[in-house]
Amino acid sequence: MNLFAVNQDDITDAMEDSKKRHFFTTFQHLDAHFGIRRGCYSVYMGTTGCGKSSLVKTVGLQASSTPNAKVLFWLSEEKKAKYAKGMDQYCRMMGLDLSNIGFFEESSIDQEMIKTHEDFLRYFTEVVLMTNADIVIIDNISTSRFYGPQTSLKEQGRTVEFFKKTSQDLDIALVAVIHTSSHVSDNMGRLFTTEDVRGIRSISLEASYFYAIQKFTRSGEIFNFLRTLKFREHANAAGTYHLKYDPAISLYVGDEKVQFDMVKKIFNESDRLKK
Repeated sequence: MNLFAVNQDDITDAMEDSKKRHFFTTFQHLDAHFGIRRGCYSVYMGTTGCGKSSLVKTVGLQASSTPNAKVLFWLSEEKKAKYAKGMDQYCRMMGLDLSNIGFFEESSIDQEMIKTHEDFLRYFTEVVLMTNADIVIIDNISTSRFYGPQTSLKEQGRTVEFFKKTSQDLDIALVAVIHTSSHVSDNMGRLFTTEDVRGIRSISLEASYFYAIQKFTRSGEIFNFLRTLKFREHANAAGTYHLKYDPAISLYVGDEKVQFDMVKKIFNESDRLKK
């Protein structure tokens, strides 16, 4: 028996799974690789105020409509009642509910029980298992003990390893929201890259999917674009998408794939201080 051989049936199963939709959403940037995927961790990167939370809230809500799917929002800053306010309005609009959604406030952890970074990671695993979550959305790791200012680069690296291994071992989809580096701004003179992520760069290198949200203003009008900067297995997953925002509920409610020429035009006409 060759322990190093690959089974043809396993290859076939892997190919079929890559075309299988694990969770339902209407977002085109996710549909390009058949939706949020189990066994993967994804990253949404953007500046403060670009709408990272507004997007993942809707993504999580839509995914929770998948039969038997449970979504856990791990909140590093906000209280769950305030965080869920716009989500509740969206549910009433779309005929959904919050029954398959859970919220955990990181601030509720007894810090006397969590002495080390490894203690924190174990605690996170216990919460995920306790809630039977299929999708875990961490909003926002930049201000969390996972990755925030209080963590060392070594601990951040351990977090990246943990995200990758945990998503695979528990067969869950893990979605991390993260800030850009402090020197990055929306109307800057270039488009974001994976190098603009805050903290250790391996967070983008190890991710299965990496999305950058960049906001431009043109004569005061706001344009929010999402670019898929990293993807695995799906050749057509690269693209640029215009995010559709509903100010009544403060959420993104959809997206539309656009030609890059549109982005270049708005980029060149954007309200930069130095043109």
